[in-house]
Amino acid sequence: MRTSVKSGILQGRPFGGVMVLVSKKLQSCTELVCAADRYVILTTGDLVFVNIYLPCVGTADRLLICDDIFADLFSFMCKFPFHKILIGGDFNVDLDVANQVSDFINGFLYDNAFE
Repeated sequence: MRTSVKSGILQGRPFGGVMVLVSKKLQSCTELVCAADRYVILTTGDLVFVNIYLPCVGTADRLLICDDIFADLFSFMCKFPFHKILIGGDFNVDLDVANQVSDFINGFLYDNAFE
Protein backbone atom coordinates (compact mmCIF):
# COMPACT_ATOMS: atom_id res chain seq x y z
CA MET A 1 0.00 0.00 0.00
CA ARG A 2 2.83 2.38 0.87
CA THR A 3 4.23 2.03 -2.66
CA SER A 4 0.81 2.77 -4.17
CA VAL A 5 0.37 5.91 -2.07
CA LYS A 6 3.80 7.18 -3.11
CA SER A 7 2.92 6.74 -6.78
CA GLY A 8 0.14 9.34 -6.73
CA ILE A 9 -3.52 9.90 -5.98
CA LEU A 10 -5.55 6.73 -5.44
CA GLN A 11 -8.85 6.68 -7.30
CA GLY A 12 -11.81 4.41 -6.76
CA ARG A 13 -11.53 1.71 -4.12
CA PRO A 14 -8.08 0.23 -4.72
CA PHE A 15 -7.85 -1.52 -1.36
CA GLY A 16 -10.42 -3.02 0.96
CA GLY A 17 -10.09 -3.29 4.67
CA VAL A 18 -11.84 -4.50 7.77
CA MET A 19 -13.25 -3.08 10.94
CA VAL A 20 -15.62 -4.13 13.69
CA LEU A 21 -18.09 -1.89 15.45
CA VAL A 22 -18.69 -2.75 19.10
CA SER A 23 -21.76 -1.62 21.02
CA LYS A 24 -21.05 0.56 24.04
CA LYS A 25 -22.85 -2.08 26.11
CA LEU A 26 -20.14 -4.62 25.20
CA GLN A 27 -17.05 -2.40 25.31
CA SER A 28 -16.19 -3.31 28.90
CA CYS A 29 -16.09 -7.05 28.11
CA THR A 30 -14.60 -6.84 24.59
CA GLU A 31 -10.88 -7.03 23.88
CA LEU A 32 -9.11 -6.30 20.62
CA VAL A 33 -6.72 -9.19 20.01
CA CYS A 34 -5.27 -8.11 16.68
CA ALA A 35 -5.92 -5.57 13.94
CA ALA A 36 -4.08 -6.13 10.67
CA ASP A 37 -4.61 -4.94 7.09
CA ARG A 38 -6.75 -7.92 6.15
CA TYR A 39 -8.26 -9.10 9.43
CA VAL A 40 -9.47 -8.02 12.85
CA ILE A 41 -9.77 -10.40 15.80
CA LEU A 42 -11.56 -9.59 19.04
CA THR A 43 -12.99 -11.44 22.01
CA THR A 44 -16.20 -10.98 23.93
CA GLY A 45 -16.68 -13.44 26.76
CA ASP A 46 -15.95 -16.92 25.40
CA LEU A 47 -16.39 -15.84 21.77
CA VAL A 48 -13.65 -14.93 19.31
CA PHE A 49 -14.84 -12.83 16.37
CA VAL A 50 -12.70 -12.81 13.23
CA ASN A 51 -13.45 -10.40 10.39
CA ILE A 52 -11.44 -11.22 7.25
CA TYR A 53 -10.96 -9.49 3.92
CA LEU A 54 -9.36 -11.89 1.43
CA PRO A 55 -7.86 -10.86 -1.91
CA CYS A 56 -10.01 -11.00 -5.01
CA VAL A 57 -9.47 -12.90 -8.25
CA GLY A 58 -6.52 -11.51 -10.19
CA THR A 59 -4.54 -10.46 -7.11
CA ALA A 60 -0.89 -11.43 -7.43
CA ASP A 61 0.04 -14.22 -5.00
CA ARG A 62 -3.60 -14.59 -3.93
CA LEU A 63 -3.22 -18.11 -2.53
CA LEU A 64 -0.03 -17.15 -0.69
CA ILE A 65 -1.79 -14.17 0.94
CA CYS A 66 -4.68 -16.42 2.00
CA ASP A 67 -2.21 -18.94 3.40
CA ASP A 68 -0.51 -16.21 5.45
CA ILE A 69 -3.83 -14.93 6.81
CA PHE A 70 -5.06 -18.37 7.82
CA ALA A 71 -1.68 -19.27 9.36
CA ASP A 72 -1.98 -16.14 11.51
CA LEU A 73 -5.57 -17.05 12.33
CA PHE A 74 -4.52 -20.55 13.39
CA SER A 75 -1.87 -19.16 15.74
CA PHE A 76 -4.48 -16.94 17.39
CA MET A 77 -6.91 -19.85 17.61
CA CYS A 78 -4.29 -21.78 19.59
CA LYS A 79 -4.27 -18.97 22.16
CA PHE A 80 -8.02 -19.39 22.75
CA PRO A 81 -8.56 -23.17 22.82
CA PHE A 82 -11.78 -23.04 24.87
CA HIS A 83 -13.46 -20.20 22.99
CA LYS A 84 -16.02 -20.45 20.22
CA ILE A 85 -14.66 -18.89 17.04
CA LEU A 86 -16.81 -17.08 14.49
CA ILE A 87 -15.23 -16.19 11.16
CA GLY A 88 -16.88 -13.83 8.71
CA GLY A 89 -16.08 -11.08 6.29
CA ASP A 90 -15.39 -10.83 2.58
CA PHE A 91 -13.81 -14.06 1.40
CA ASN A 92 -13.98 -12.97 -2.26
CA VAL A 93 -14.65 -16.57 -3.30
CA ASP A 94 -17.62 -18.88 -3.70
CA LEU A 95 -16.89 -21.70 -1.24
CA ASP A 96 -19.26 -24.00 -3.16
CA VAL A 97 -17.21 -23.80 -6.37
CA ALA A 98 -13.96 -25.76 -6.50
CA ASN A 99 -10.81 -23.70 -7.10
CA GLN A 100 -7.48 -23.24 -5.32
CA VAL A 101 -8.70 -20.63 -2.85
CA SER A 102 -12.05 -22.22 -2.00
CA ASP A 103 -10.39 -25.63 -1.62
CA PHE A 104 -7.78 -24.10 0.69
CA ILE A 105 -10.40 -22.34 2.87
CA ASN A 106 -12.69 -25.37 2.99
CA GLY A 107 -9.71 -27.53 3.94
CA PHE A 108 -8.80 -25.16 6.77
CA LEU A 109 -12.38 -25.15 8.05
CA TYR A 110 -12.61 -28.95 7.86
CA ASP A 111 -9.18 -29.54 9.47
CA ASN A 112 -10.10 -27.26 12.38
CA ALA A 113 -13.58 -28.73 12.92
CA PHE A 114 -15.62 -25.67 11.98
CA GLU A 115 -19.28 -26.51 11.54
